[in-house]
Amino acid sequence: MKVKKSILVSGIVLLITIALFLFVTKALHPTQGNAIPQNVLNVDDIALDPSVYTGKISVAGAVSFVYPSQDNFVIIDIKEYDKCGVVTCAINHLTVSYQKQLPNVKDRVIINGELVKTNSGYILNAESVGVK
Repeated sequence: MKVKKSILVSGIVLLITIALFLFVTKALHPTQGNAIPQNVLNVDDIALDPSVYTGKISVAGAVSFVYPSQDNFVIIDIKEYDKCGVVTCAINHLTVSYQKQLPNVKDRVIINGELVKTNSGYILNAESVGVK
């Protein structure tokens, strides 16, 4: 009888340990639900060497500024935004030109378009902008 009771207690302790582990893991990684697909670039990826990204690309970011009169907005790296929680903390940013409805500041977006070199750097000419 004592053996069955100790096995039962051990099983309960094991289940509690597993539940706590899963809870803590989820608490430490709350943005996993916002995971970016593998084929989507981040702003920091592009900032390393934008000249290597030719043709159509997909980029994820968080909107830091919106300029409706210029039909553009600025994004920062989504990982950087997740770390600091504000849109003004990132080192790298990317201007996006878009002729349709612009997203709002702090929106998480995935943009499909093409990088174009300008006199002041690069701009992403967006064909589509999806808000996550």
